[in-house]
Amino acid sequence: MKILYVTSNTRVGGAENFLLRLAKGIKEHFDVTCVVTNEEGGLQEAYQQLFKDNLYSLNGDISRMEALIDDADIVHLIMGSYGYSRTLALNYGGKKPIVQNAIQNVTENVGLQVMLDETGRGLSAIISECEDYLKWLPVPGQVPHIKKQIMNGIDTTFWTPTDRVPEIGTVCWIGRLTPMKGADVLREIILQMPEVRFNVVANEPLDIEGVLHKEFLDLQGSVANLSYSWSLMPDELKEVYRSSSIYLHTSLTESMPGTLLEAMACGCIPVCGLTPGGMREILPRNDLWCDIKDVISYINTIRYVMDTARFNEIRSYNAIACMREGFSIEKTIRAYRDLYITIARERNICG
Repeated sequence: MKILYVTSNTRVGGAENFLLRLAKGIKEHFDVTCVVTNEEGGLQEAYQQLFKDNLYSLNGDISRMEALIDDADIVHLIMGSYGYSRTLALNYGGKKPIVQNAIQNVTENVGLQVMLDETGRGLSAIISECEDYLKWLPVPGQVPHIKKQIMNGIDTTFWTPTDRVPEIGTVCWIGRLTPMKGADVLREIILQMPEVRFNVVANEPLDIEGVLHKEFLDLQGSVANLSYSWSLMPDELKEVYRSSSIYLHTSLTESMPGTLLEAMACGCIPVCGLTPGGMREILPRNDLWCDIKDVISYINTIRYVMDTARFNEIRSYNAIACMREGFSIEKTIRAYRDLYITIARERNICG
């Protein structure tokens, strides 16, 4: 059986890294192919090593995408993007079953939504009418035939806590320096909390929103408690998590909150904005919610965690346990393997 993975790019990010972990496990059971719809930033060496001759770049070649869809048994869309919408449109009519990742702030769930049948006619019409992909994202009721949800997974044998106790109130933030990820909100929080230690790591500081990169460089020069770095390797990133007691999540939208899961697995206490749908499913027992884009709400919650430090050991323990029990990559790979087999049986796909 042939699985076609579709991703927008292979730049460092939660969804891209998730695809690497998933495909490594799935490759042991099925034939896997990956198509990249946008080569901006280049192809990661890790992708080239994993997929080898089965890695394709679309580069605007619609006929190539059509041929790859025709050759696949199942199409798995990893990111919500222009390439994602194009794939749905090309596949419209249910030529091939689609496994689709959800956009949490719209669909109000976490993990991946699975469509075992045709895409919805309403969704196809929206795709054809709107150039801005944020306007055609599916909303509840517009995408029928959703049969199952699978939680994202991380390597809980790598992302682990340390025996060292981090300094109380040390806050880390990891992500792209864009307003959509709440980097502008983060900047204001840092300015208003100069007494708190912040570890900020940018995934892509030099992209189209690079003006924020310069602002954070300037901020580091004026705020003594700010440590700003970018493009860290996984071992380095793990040490950032381990040296922090709080993980601050300010994103306005998420498809796969990988850094949140990694931080919690390393023992960080999550302080999160509530707007991205699905957050309550990841953190059903969390009481540290903030109003999205509300700087004061985030500040008050961080101070509450610091003022109630006697509870932080159990908060950290709960975060680690939540990740190990519900979000291991092994569990996710098994779920997808079983899902692909189920789809194959429903569609009478051989192999």
